[in-house]
Amino acid sequence: MVLPTPIEQPSIPLAGLSADSWRAAKRSFRKFQVYYPEAKISLFLDDDLYNALELQFDADLDTLTDEEVGHLIERLIAPRDLLSLKERLDKIVCAVDATHKKSRIVLVRDYIHRFNEVFNLHTVLQRDDDNDSDSESDSSSDSDYEEAAIVPVRHVDGDAPDDDDPDPQSPSGFLKDCMRIFTDNLRPKPFKEVMKFKKAERKPTAMDDLQRLALRVAKRDDNAREEALRYGYYAQSSTPANNNGNTGPSGDNTRQPARPCRHCQGNHFDRDCPSRQSRGPQTQVNFAKSRGADALKVPASCGTSHFQAIIDTGAAISCTSDRYAKIWQLPRTSIDPVSVTLADGSSITVNQAVDAPILFTGLAGFPVAVSVRFIILPGRQCPLIGCDTLRDLERKKEI
Repeated sequence: MVLPTPIEQPSIPLAGLSADSWRAAKRSFRKFQVYYPEAKISLFLDDDLYNALELQFDADLDTLTDEEVGHLIERLIAPRDLLSLKERLDKIVCAVDATHKKSRIVLVRDYIHRFNEVFNLHTVLQRDDDNDSDSESDSSSDSDYEEAAIVPVRHVDGDAPDDDDPDPQSPSGFLKDCMRIFTDNLRPKPFKEVMKFKKAERKPTAMDDLQRLALRVAKRDDNAREEALRYGYYAQSSTPANNNGNTGPSGDNTRQPARPCRHCQGNHFDRDCPSRQSRGPQTQVNFAKSRGADALKVPASCGTSHFQAIIDTGAAISCTSDRYAKIWQLPRTSIDPVSVTLADGSSITVNQAVDAPILFTGLAGFPVAVSVRFIILPGRQCPLIGCDTLRDLERKKEI
């Protein structure tokens, strides 16, 4: 039967038929059914595949449903036994991204998808075995059972079956081998070793449980890598690399930073921090809300300069005005842009800060000295103490 269609009719040939080509053919057929709901999948089989299915399974395809025809095709391409199925599983290996552009959990999900496409074929083999066993039980006579009943079953000492080491062809032995293959084919090797440890610790009894455990371990691996990148381990420089692979100034590849990174405290130069470009402008600091009459103020000093500092638990960082920065006469530092809301409601972006030694004389009942990094704002505002400094004060209080 030839259907006039505005789209190309897909064909399902016998040559090159595999699980992938069969899956693609089913997708094409579903698209075709959008235009022709009454179409049957048997119309897309070429003559060789059509005849092979009828001869192999002694079936009349014209009388079968699409689901039944699909089951016959799956039986045709499925492995002949559990041993060949395990051989196909052993060829599936988790991919490794040398560029580190893909996260571990993405690679493991892809591996699980490819592994399950083959592993789920064991249900087809199981159905075939059940059908064969049913037919054999129907054809067996009562005399066969009587003869089998009088044959004694004996085990020589040391030859008794071990429940902990099931037959590889049994369902439990097959599952145990598949779970071992799944773990052994994980990559890279350090991740595989961690997964083996977790498997021995959790003792999953089903393939779904083992794969969920692999996803959890992969997620932790991604989190650990993100944390390591934050502190500068095996990080790619955020600045364009030169021909010398320079990580320091003036082409000196051996020079180490004199101090930790001021962005993340990692062992690299400030401009090479991997989190510098991804952070963008920091959270806005609303300086206007901290200038009311109800603002909490405490006496403080920087050198010979005495002033009233504003305590603002809603500000993420501390800031001061250009006037106080000049009075303190301390060197200024360039920082990433910070968006600040001023008292008149306008917003500005600043990129300078000053590190000042501040002595609080009435904050905790006794003098407390702490080094504070203030971002510098235009104007004459009193210094504002944000949560970053308050955390330092709390640690000093605990000490």
